[in-house]
Amino acid sequence: MKQISITLVLCLMLMGIASCGSSSRSPENKIVADAMASLRNELPIHLEGLGKVREVDYEGNSVIFRMRIQEDASYGMSVTKISENQSLAKEIVSAQIGMMNAQQKEAIKVIAGESFGLKVLISGSSSNRDGIINLTSDEIESALANPQDKSADDFSLEMVAMTTRLMLPARVDQVTTWTDTRLTDETFEYIYHIDDGSIDLSGIDMGALKSEKLTMLSQNMDVMGNVVKCCKATHRNLVYKYIGNNSNKTILVVLTPTDLDNV
Repeated sequence: MKQISITLVLCLMLMGIASCGSSSRSPENKIVADAMASLRNELPIHLEGLGKVREVDYEGNSVIFRMRIQEDASYGMSVTKISENQSLAKEIVSAQIGMMNAQQKEAIKVIAGESFGLKVLISGSSSNRDGIINLTSDEIESALANPQDKSADDFSLEMVAMTTRLMLPARVDQVTTWTDTRLTDETFEYIYHIDDGSIDLSGIDMGALKSEKLTMLSQNMDVMGNVVKCCKATHRNLVYKYIGNNSNKTILVVLTPTDLDNV
């Protein structure tokens, strides 16, 4: 079964980031203007799983983070899907705020305190559409009040899972649909639903399926390497879960950190 590479999606997005034109405007409010100048000194600002903010601008009562993503129909990532999943997109940006460095957080705190919102403006590389992730001042303050006390590897896996959900569900093949990606304390899980009216799940050779997954990983470490590395570093199992649409039968392919050492 074809495995869509999450890490490839992230790599493609990073490759497609480009600078957008800016007038470098500043608000009349000097406190906010100074905070924006501080943010500009921190550029580029990395938002893991989305890309790098290359430019900070000002418009109305909002500070604008500008970035460009590489849209790819094969992997389901698009500005449209990001815009349609506004709640999840805001959750992702809020988590990123919690992981910012002290200088970035202080500038964001000033902006929120002055009742300025934050818009992450994402421009699509192929559609030329603009998507906006729009956080209010209250939402920014809430994000700052909930710092992300996580290791870099834990946070990286969390962002992979969350950004993946922006583009799901996604059809993998004629019988398989990728429906979710989940992170738990013990596992990182890819979850699929299968049309078990067309395929007999009881006849699947589990040993062969596990071998297939390990081979797939070894052949795609350039795009799956980060997930494998983070799973090993955080002592998590990498799990492929298949659920029958009709029978609700579940098949688990579990790759332990020891298995991943051999990839």
